[in-house]
Formats: sequence, C-alpha cells, structure tokens
Amino acid sequence: MIVDFNDLDAVKKYEMPDETYEKRKDSLLSFKKQNRLGRFSTDKDTQSNEDLHFTPGTPQYEHMLTLKLDHRCQVEFQKEGELARRGTIRFLGKTDFASGAWVGVEFDEPLGRNDGSVNGIRYFTCVPSYGSFVKPEFVTCGDFPEELDFSDEEL
Repeated sequence: MIVDFNDLDAVKKYEMPDETYEKRKDSLLSFKKQNRLGRFSTDKDTQSNEDLHFTPGTPQYEHMLTLKLDHRCQVEFQKEGELARRGTIRFLGKTDFASGAWVGVEFDEPLGRNDGSVNGIRYFTCVPSYGSFVKPEFVTCGDFPEELDFSDEEL
C-alpha cells in the first residue's frame, strides 16, 4: 500500500474522544480546571469580555450606555489602513449567532455583510450589504453626518 503524504486528507489521523480527553490529568484542560483559568475562573477580574458589557461599573458597561438606538455612529476597526465607517445604530444586545454584546449598524454605504439578519434571524432591517454586526468597543456615537461621495462629479 502506497500512501501519498502530499494529500493530507488521505492520511488517517488519530482523534481522541472528548470524554477521554476530559479524563486525562496531563492536559491543558486539566491544568485550566486546577488553576481556575479561562472559562473555569471565578475571579471577577478575569471574567470574559462578553460578561463585562452587562456588568454595572465596568468600563465596557459604561461604554454600552453611550450607545443609543437610531443614533449616528462611527465604526473604527483596529486594522491598519482600514477607514472608519459611518452609519446608524439599529440593534444593541445579545444575539443567537455569537456570544457577548453586539451592535447592529446600518452603514451609509454598502460596506456591510448582511441586511440585518444572520442565520435566518432578523435583528433589524436594511438594504442588503448595508448591515453589519460589530463589537461595541469599535463603535462611537456622535454627530457623524452622512458622508456623500461626490468624486464622480466634475468641478
């Protein structure tokens, strides 16, 4: 029998069942449980970011209070070279598609990924490709007028 190791899909791999892994004492999972790290933590300082958006007194919670439905906003991602996007907040809260707090934004231009619905669940309504969901830390409410692109017009 000749095995082609260039095609990794053809190579049989060992996969350990979850039950077996959970019983092991020399695993990362066991280490996290013993040291109460990650999802096993009971320390408020190491709570996941998703909980902090709904915990009064945290900076994340205070930021959530500054975001208002139907108010103008600017979305700034931390990727270098990516321009800020402007739009209107159409949704604030938890979703079924991912954990934590989310902000549904209807952008001024077709820079979004959806029409306000994800996986068949509608959170708000907008034109396709104008809606998107972003984490609250990237959103700022304010007086951000709609930017009109007149670059096609002649002077």
